[in-house]
Order: sequence, then structure tokens, then C-alpha cells
Amino acid sequence: METLSTVVVGATKKPIEVSDAPAAVTVIERRDIDQRNVTRPADALKTVPSLYTGSQADGQVNRSAGGTGTVSLRGIPGARTLVLLDGQSVLGPNSGAINWRTINVDELERIEVIPGSFSSLYGSGAVGGVINMVTKKPDRDEFVARWKHGFGDAAGDDTSAFFRKHLDNGLGIMASASRIRREDYRSDAVVVSPVTGAAGTAVTGAVPTTTAAGLPAYVVGYKGASPWQQDNASVKLTYDLDARSQLYAGYTQADFSESRLPYESWLRNAGGNIVTSGTLGINGQRVTLLESAFVNTQSTQTTKRYFAGYDGMWGSDRQLKINIAQIADEPTSQVITSGSAVATGPGRLTLTPSEVTDALLQVGQPLGERQFLVTGLSIRNAQVAQRHWGLSNWNNTASRTSLNEGYDGRSSTISLFGLFEWQVTAPLTLYLGGRWDDWRTSGSYFRNTPAPAINAAYSERNESAFSPKVSGVYKPVDNLTLRASLGQSFLAPGNQDLYSRSFHGPTVFMNDPALKPERGTSWEIGGEVQATSHVKTGATYFESRLTDMITLKQLTSTTRQYVNIGEAKVRGIELTGKVQLMPGIRLDANYSWIEATTVRNDADLGSVGKRLTAVPDTLAYFGLSANRGPWSSTFDVRYTGKVFGNTDNSDTAQNVPGAFDKYTWANARVGYQFSRNLQLQLSVNNLMDRQVYQSVRLPGRTWSTELVFKM
Repeated sequence: METLSTVVVGATKKPIEVSDAPAAVTVIERRDIDQRNVTRPADALKTVPSLYTGSQADGQVNRSAGGTGTVSLRGIPGARTLVLLDGQSVLGPNSGAINWRTINVDELERIEVIPGSFSSLYGSGAVGGVINMVTKKPDRDEFVARWKHGFGDAAGDDTSAFFRKHLDNGLGIMASASRIRREDYRSDAVVVSPVTGAAGTAVTGAVPTTTAAGLPAYVVGYKGASPWQQDNASVKLTYDLDARSQLYAGYTQADFSESRLPYESWLRNAGGNIVTSGTLGINGQRVTLLESAFVNTQSTQTTKRYFAGYDGMWGSDRQLKINIAQIADEPTSQVITSGSAVATGPGRLTLTPSEVTDALLQVGQPLGERQFLVTGLSIRNAQVAQRHWGLSNWNNTASRTSLNEGYDGRSSTISLFGLFEWQVTAPLTLYLGGRWDDWRTSGSYFRNTPAPAINAAYSERNESAFSPKVSGVYKPVDNLTLRASLGQSFLAPGNQDLYSRSFHGPTVFMNDPALKPERGTSWEIGGEVQATSHVKTGATYFESRLTDMITLKQLTSTTRQYVNIGEAKVRGIELTGKVQLMPGIRLDANYSWIEATTVRNDADLGSVGKRLTAVPDTLAYFGLSANRGPWSSTFDVRYTGKVFGNTDNSDTAQNVPGAFDKYTWANARVGYQFSRNLQLQLSVNNLMDRQVYQSVRLPGRTWSTELVFKM
């Protein structure tokens, strides 16, 4: 756990001790990552108060789950938490999703989670908070090689190598390479619901269940597993100009691909033959089934990141940061058309190349013995070009038949920000910050099929936002810290919401080029007590109100559109505790209660007064870690409360496909250090072998062994 001397940068954009930060910062240190079964950065976040990643599967989940997505922080769902890598955004320019695959865990030094509104420093997206992943610096010599093998639902291998070296001439070198391979597991059930009408061909083998809303349904089989592979490579060079100033540059690349294994149908007709489609009769009820229901989307993704910058001094007392980074992303998805057979038949190929460039100029300077000012200029440019192609054979991406539709989206933001830090008295420090963002966007959409053809161009428009924030940190005695803050935030709509049409099964999600940015106001009050040198406790109460929320409006049974009609209120409590029970044995615990409700939504009146989707009502964590001689071990228990996937909160069923279960999840790990260089670790996830659904089934009890070589 972090100590009072832990230094963070995300809360103020300059180094500061965590006890002085104007927010309840959680720091995940490198040792915490090493002591847990972490495959991707999202796996390390499961211990953070009020943070929900949508899964407890610790990197063992199938396909993209745990690879891309969003998080919910302090009850703020979706792409409203800003994720940074060394201070620069890694959110995609299309939908704002996080691509966790681009980051090699071996490179991380720590992860800082700063909850609360921080648009005053970071602009669009920092509504729920900021997650800042800080990579290691090539300031010393280190080599790490890992090999991990998983069993059961975690079957597969991880291999990686990490190297860094600092030369006497001031040159630093850091490089890494890794491969994660999973055999995947059977997680996506094929579920059919009875419909009115006469029963068709009688079949057996279906297992009664319900939908997430509790309506009668049947499980008729499972989609095929999708084995996947993720490859990462990176290199970073630094050069020390002097003891306080450094130049750096680097490149990273991540490649993801998946394949498809045969599906499994449980249905049999009177002759004992496998049935995969048709109008059927199950227990005398009529159901309709398409063979395409047994197939998952296939995808690939290549992400490249280039970065360079200067971090050091300007003159004798000014801190200067200059950096630029570009992320180029090339994802593809390949889906079967409804009604096609698995072996052949038409489908759709979607290509969504995107590119985003961020540049930053930041200056920090003292204004006396008790004042410090950080000012800066930030520029962000993003562009996306999506194309949907028809395929004559959905299994063959080379069988393109026609360009059906697509969109182009461009957006840019120019920002000026400042943070004034004033130590009013020895125990009281105030922070006053603000950021002005000018956001501009333009785009186009076309459709060739089906008729009628559409060719729409949307001229450039812009909106500006000013996001202020005031915070105070009061330390009346050395072992007590009190905090309070009030701030505003905003979120610019993504290019996908503005210009695209996306497809999820039979449902079409339509764009709205007139969408406005979301606005938010948040406040919090809390503090922490270092009761003894071994005991630390904390408590925080927070509230947020979001206006102009971007939600989905149901136009038809299969068409939904992004709209700006929505307002939500969030409030909650966080309790934390850290205890050093004895040398080498540490206990960490936290509890979060969150109430996140829709206050106004003219597009969906049934959601008013209901909980926001993708936000649990309760989160709790208990962790015990021990280090004795060559032995080390951790034991985690995590509780996730009820999450709703439907805006009307109708999905109340538990332990059925499509549901979001409330559940308790336990993990354990034990390690033995054979020598200074060699360690063996054994990890068990889902220790109690709970069957849990977070829409799809999470892995059962899984085992993995890991061999780590360091020098």
C-alpha cells in the first residue's frame, strides 16, 4: 500500500506526496502488481474503491473482454473516466473505449487512480476521475523474463521479456516484448425465447432458463470458443541533458487476433440428428433459431503509438514539459449475416482505422515560498474513417462484394489550463484550477445499400467549455488529513456517437451529428487518519450531477439513436483501511456504497428514477498479503453488488445468461523465491468455483503457474 511519502503526479500535474493530494488517490505500486495475477492493467484495478471494470476475471476472460472497454468510477459509467499513459490519453478517438491491450504490464512502475472531477486539468472525459499509468524509466539496469501457463478456463501461455539499462554517457534504453495466448473457454450461451404461434419441428436437449428480465427461455447450446493471441513490443530511449532534464522518445505496437472453434448445439430431432436452425418446437412451444446465432464476431487489431518529449527545467526554477504522442489504430471485425450458415454465406467486414495526436506544453514555477503555479497548452486532433463492406463468404475477408456504408469523423480540441497551489498556513493548502477547452468537429456519413442511398456531410461546428475546480487540504496534526473539493467537468461526444451507424446483432445504433457535450458538477469531502505507524483509515462522501447526458433513444424494436436528453445524480461513500499486522503481513480493505440514478430522460421515461446501467450499488474488497523469508502470498476477496444492463432495471434475474450477477470472488497466490534471480508463483482465481454471469459466463476456478527470472 502507499505510504505518506509516496509521490504522485496525476492529481496536480507535478510531483506531490499522496497525503497532500487534493483527492483520495489510490496508488497501485509495482510490488502490488507483482503480487497478483495481473495480465492486463485493468486486472490491477480491482482493489480500487468505487471502481468497477465489468469483470473479475483477471485477464483470463475471452476475446476482447478485459482488452477493451470502459470503467465506472464513483458511479460515473462509460467513457467518462480519463485513462492516461505517462500523462497522455490512451482513449480511442472513435467511442472513447480503453484499449488495455496496448500496454505491457511489465513496463508499469505504478498506477495512480484519482477519483472526482478533473476536467479542470485534463479536459474532456475526466468526469469520474483519472487513471494515470506511469511506466518505468531506464534509470537503472534490470532484466525480467516471465513464463506463465494457465489451466482450465485460463488455458494458455504468457511469455514476456523486459530490459532496461542506463549508460554512463546519459543514454537510457528500455525494451520489452510479450505474447499472451489463450485457448478461450465456453462462455457465450445461445438462448432462445418462445414466441406465439404453432410449434415447429420437435426437438429435445434444450435446458429451461429465463432471460435477464425473468421471462421464460431456453439454453440450446454455446457459441464456439474464440482462441486469441496478443503480441506487444516497445522501445524507449532517454538522454539525460543534466541531472534534472531529459529527452525521450519511443514506439510501441500491439497486435491482437482471434480464431474460431466449432460451436455446440444441444438440440436433437426425432432421428437424433443435431439441429442448428429452423422453426422448432420445444416443450410444445414455438421457437425460431438461426445458425448464425452460434457464431461470435471475429476481430483483429493493430495499435501503434509514437511518442517524444522533454521533461526538465527551464531556467533555474521553472519546470518544463513538452511532449507529443500519436496513436494509430486499425481494428477490423468480421460478422456473419443473420440467416447465413456457419460454413458459408454472406457477412459484413468493418474496418475502422483511426489516428489521434496529442501535444502538451506545460510550465510549473514557484511564485514565492508558499505558492506554485502550473500552466499549460494542450492540443488534440483525432480522425476516424469507418467502412462497412459486404462479404459473399463471411469466412473470407477477401470476398468483398460492395461498400455498403461508412463515415468519416474529425475532431480537435485546443485547451489552456492552470492550477494555483497556495499554502495558506502550515496545515492548510488550497488549490484553484481551471481549464478552457475549444472543441471542434466535422464529419460525413454515406450509405449505398440498402436503398435509399444517403450521402450527408456535416460542416464544422464548435463548442467551448470552462471547467473550474477548487480544493482544500487541511492537516491540523501530522496524522490527520482532511480534504474537500468542488468542480465542474465536461465530455465531448465521440465520433462514433456523432457520425456512425454501428451494429450489435439485429440492433442498429444510429448517430446524431448535433450531439452536445455532457456537463457535470461534483463535490466531495473526506479525509484519512494515520492512527498509528501501522494503521491508516479513510472516508469520503461524494456527489455528482450530470446534465445533457448522451443516452440511447429507442426508435424502433431494432433501431436506437444517441441523444442528449438525460440528467443523472450520483452520490456515495468510500471507506478504506490499511493495517500492517506485523512485519511482512499487511491487510487492505475498502467498502463503497453508490447510488446512481437517472433524474431526467425524455427519450426513455421508463429509466427515470432507476439506477444507471453498468454501476454496481456496492463494492467491497478485502486483501491479505504476507512475505516471510523466501515465501510470499496474497489472498483477495471481492464483492460486486447488483449491476443493471437495462435502463428500466428490468434485468433482475440472477445466474442466467445475459444477467449481471451480484457475487463474491476470491483469488489466492503463493510464491517461492528459489534464489535472488528465480521465483515460482502459483495462482488460483475464483477459488470457490462460483458460476457467475456478467452478461456472459465468467471463468470457473482457474489455475496458473508462473516462473519469473530477474537480474
